[in-house]
Amino acid sequence: MHLTVLTAASITALVAAHPLGFSFGDPARMVCAWKNPHLIDAIDQFCSNSNIVVPSAYGADGKMVGDSVAWIWPQGDCPQAWVPQKYCHSQFYETCARGKMKGYGKMFYGRPGEKQCQVWLLDTKKIHETQIAWSRNGGPPSRGTPPPNYATMVDMP
Repeated sequence: MHLTVLTAASITALVAAHPLGFSFGDPARMVCAWKNPHLIDAIDQFCSNSNIVVPSAYGADGKMVGDSVAWIWPQGDCPQAWVPQKYCHSQFYETCARGKMKGYGKMFYGRPGEKQCQVWLLDTKKIHETQIAWSRNGGPPSRGTPPPNYATMVDMP
């Protein structure tokens, strides 16, 4: 009996966290919604653009909801590639589902047959701003994430 009540309560909480557009058909999205509803909103806002090309300013700027940011960063010599919306959603949901407790994490993707040079990132506003500042201040523009102590080395705006 407890399992049934607990399961019903969990499903109700998931639906309440994102009542519109919630899909029981995508397990990674369900896990992500449970971990961090703000990330679901950031991912959905980012992926609402039907013309995402990476690397690009749009990809690097990402979308932020609350303190959560979704963005795509190139690594190394990454050729420009169009990202269809279905892959945008599924790859970010997978990143979130496999990520840390709040869904933060990164995964590498790329076009079939090419190196996986796109770094798909879900993290906090502070980490995103640090990475952007790192790139603008002469740091390598495409190494995934800056060194852990970089935030203490740069004056943040």
